[in-house]
Amino acid sequence: MPHFKVKGQDFFFLHIPKTGGKMLEQVFSQFGLRSGHDVLDSKPDAFSFAIIRNPLDRLVSSFFYLKAGGCCGMDADDALKYDIKNNDFGPWVKMLHADSENYFKQQHLRPMTKQIGNISFIDHYILFENLEEETKEIHKAFTGHEIDNLPIVNASKHDHYETYYTEETQKLASEVYSDDTLLYKSIKGKA
Repeated sequence: MPHFKVKGQDFFFLHIPKTGGKMLEQVFSQFGLRSGHDVLDSKPDAFSFAIIRNPLDRLVSSFFYLKAGGCCGMDADDALKYDIKNNDFGPWVKMLHADSENYFKQQHLRPMTKQIGNISFIDHYILFENLEEETKEIHKAFTGHEIDNLPIVNASKHDHYETYYTEETQKLASEVYSDDTLLYKSIKGKA
């Protein structure tokens, strides 16, 4: 697992797709922060952290990211393979609900909890909606100075996530990502 060291302390960042991890990689690249979309099977032997996002928001972001071709040919191929390229969001959520295990093979659609494994493997969760504030705090702790402008990296283009859901599709997506919703609400309740 990729670790990086700051001021003598080891850190591990689990990059869950479509949570803002590319921005963190860019801001902290000077420390060797790099990540992959690994699935944890054990507790890292470093202070571990990850970003989590409202699952309904993350699903919209993943859908439109893949629909636009993602960042590589494999993402574009997956947009076809997982029925995204030629579908609208609502009908696609119904397909996802009907065959979620198949869709979970795509890293951007895999639930955050499946990526994490045991949620105690992560020492600190950053909420996506607090990402800018926490990144600035981490930057100051690591470097001793403030950062003003954070880069926007790999953002998908779409309206506010709630506009894409009907009552039915929100219920279906919530069922598919129920464990993620529990984790998100738990972390949000502590924030």
